Amino acid sequence: MKNIFALGALIAVLSLSPSYGGSKPKDVKEGAKEASSDAGRGLNKAGRAVKDSTCELFNGKGECAVKKGVNSVKNGADKIEDAVE
Repeated sequence: MKNIFALGALIAVLSLSPSYGGSKPKDVKEGAKEASSDAGRGLNKAGRAVKDSTCELFNGKGECAVKKGVNSVKNGADKIEDAVE
């Protein structure tokens, strides 16, 4: 979990850096927005992975299979949304 936060912070810093993300204020603002969006998607994906791995401790196998399928679809939707941006 710490790695995800570190990755999000790194993305935010790189996108705000004038040498990496561009020096125009519009580019910086868009870069920061993209970095925060990517970090949010990463956190959501990590949260879904934790729920998937611990599901059978609390629920039955059938219910977990459905939840894992839903989480897989959500992860796919996040990938598509990221590709569109």
